[in-house]
Amino acid sequence: MHVSQLDTDERRGEFREQLYLDGSIVSHSGTMKLSCLVPDWSALGAKLIVPQAEQVPDRFVLVIERLGWRANAIVTRRLDGAIGVKFDNVNG
Repeated sequence: MHVSQLDTDERRGEFREQLYLDGSIVSHSGTMKLSCLVPDWSALGAKLIVPQAEQVPDRFVLVIERLGWRANAIVTRRLDGAIGVKFDNVNG
């Protein structure tokens, strides 16, 4: 599956807003932090562009500092250079 298919996959049943925001993937222990790009998101989940996708833990905190926003995230899909996540809870 190519990254472009993640854009067009409508199985999630929700509207996603295209944003292209800088984000951070932070482990729950706080020992790991990776930069990512958030090209689209919804109240339920998001697509993240992250070159080190294989290093992303199954559960982490997604932080978008520019918006003062953070959420617990669970990886639902892994592709080359991208992941799909659903949100467990949202703060901000």
